[in-house]
Amino acid sequence: MYLGMVLMMAGIAVCMGTVPFYASALVYFAVLNFVFCPYEERKLSKAFGEHYKGYVERVRRWL
Repeated sequence: MYLGMVLMMAGIAVCMGTVPFYASALVYFAVLNFVFCPYEERKLSKAFGEHYKGYVERVRRWL
């Protein structure tokens, strides 16, 4: 879901071709990557323990 939204925003930025659209896509990606994803990963690690750690070793964050 996050990857789809980032790609959609990047596509809109390319179509519009203006700096604010590029900047908003980059800011959105940064907030997701450095705030939301780590928060969710901590929650999942607490909830699922070793099973989640094994999953993280096999699958990258942004696929």
